[in-house]
Amino acid sequence: MNNPCWPGYEMYGTKQKNGRTVPNCVPSSRNMPYSLERWGDKAIVVNTKTGKHHSLKPIPISNAKAQMRVLLAAEKEKRK
Repeated sequence: MNNPCWPGYEMYGTKQKNGRTVPNCVPSSRNMPYSLERWGDKAIVVNTKTGKHHSLKPIPISNAKAQMRVLLAAEKEKRK
């Protein structure tokens, strides 16, 4: 199957948009310092460099995505 996402993004399941099922495209984990490790309908944020988990137990995917955005913003601030 071809990747339906833009360059630099990869498909991470599907989502509902305007009543249709569409690909959920997220930035490629190869370019990101953090990634989501799925555990059924939950996920854990993982540092891709060290492999360290940023939570002790899986949390809902939406919360994990929010946690990953906070960590990415902190990384961006460090680089300034």
